[in-house]
Parts: sequence; C-alpha cells; structure tokens
Amino acid sequence: MFDGTRAPYAVGDVRRAINRYAQHKHEAEDRVLAAAADRAVVLRLPLLMGNSPGGRRSVHERLLMLWADGKPAKLFLDEIRQTCTSDSVAEALVELCSRADLHGALHWAGAEPISRLDIGRRVRAHFGLSETQAPIVAVARRDDPAAQATRQADLSLDLAPLARELKTRPETFDEALAKLRQPAWWK
Repeated sequence: MFDGTRAPYAVGDVRRAINRYAQHKHEAEDRVLAAAADRAVVLRLPLLMGNSPGGRRSVHERLLMLWADGKPAKLFLDEIRQTCTSDSVAEALVELCSRADLHGALHWAGAEPISRLDIGRRVRAHFGLSETQAPIVAVARRDDPAAQATRQADLSLDLAPLARELKTRPETFDEALAKLRQPAWWK
C-alpha cells in the first residue's frame, strides 16, 4: 500500500504500491470505499502474529518451522513493521462495528515499530531457544537491489487517530509475544 520511505504513515498519506501484493490491497481498498464510502471501514493492518489453527502460518510458527528443520532464519535488520495479534485486530473490529461515526481507511497495528531481525531474536528468546538451536542470519535490505525494489523498508503506521477513538489499546510487542504458544508439532 505504501512505499516504505516515509513512515510513520498517516491515513491520508499518498499510497504508492511497489509490488503486486500492495497493488491488490490498493485496488481492493478503492473498491470497498467506492461501494460504501459513508459507512465502510478499510482497516489497514501490519504483519499479523498469533497462533494459527494448523500451527504453520504465523510469523513465529514459520520461524519455528525453519529452526525445526535445522535452517537459519534470514531476517532483515532494516525492514520495520508494527506487528500485532489477530486478537487485537478482532477487538478493534468489534468496537468499530458499533461506531457508525468511524468509517473510511483507518490504521491498526502494534504499539511499536520493530525490525524483522528483532522479531526473530525476541521470538527465539520467548521460546527459550539458543542461538545454536535457532540460528538467525541478519541480512540488509539496503544490500539487496531486488529487496529494495519489491520490499518496503518501513511500514509503520500512525495509530493515534483511531487509538484515540477506541477503548482497545495497541499492543506492545511483549504483550503480543506473551500470547504466542508452541504449535502442537513442535518438539
């Protein structure tokens, strides 16, 4: 949706999709708002965390799968996101359903920007894994021309406008981590 060069992004900032996924999000957002601009909500979300039903879809689950296979996680040290859990999104959406005064494009995310590298390190620590058990290789987006062209550097969102309106508070990364559990397949 955004190009990742001018974070944190406000709701009204110019959208510039640099990859196909972002183009699809942009088009879908436009269609929803065109169909019901006076009542529709488009909730722009970050990288979601949580415990998936099968234990293989979420950020921490994918990291655990790599480590279970003896592979290192290659994580960008200069790619910033604001992770939040699906529980946090659900709470915000429930509140939004009762608020006819809130519509249009809105932002919801975790309370703090964090690099993908730090996400990996903190997930590893949360599950009590050593560097040997859960190797991480730090990679730099700035050193990879393909990543620069197709991956946004910083997708941090300005949460203040919506956060002021809701009782639900954006989660810290530690609050989100506390909700993560080992998938059933993890030994």
